[in-house]
Amino acid sequence: MTGSDEKRLQEISARLHRDDPRFTRALAAGRPCRPREYRRTPVWLLLVVALAVLGAGLVLAHGLLIRRRPGPGRHGR
Repeated sequence: MTGSDEKRLQEISARLHRDDPRFTRALAAGRPCRPREYRRTPVWLLLVVALAVLGAGLVLAHGLLIRRRPGPGRHGR
């Protein structure tokens, strides 16, 4: 590697260390963590909540339909 390439790599390394010291420490230890942009925990939580709301809506609607069903002698009004 030429001297200019080495200098450029050192500059990139210094900038990375300054911008994200936690990542550089984890990378040096051999266990880097994902950047926050790539963590999907909030997305999974939102999906679970959305499915729970959907399920509750279906159960409630089904229950209301059963309750409203006309019985014998009634004409559905």
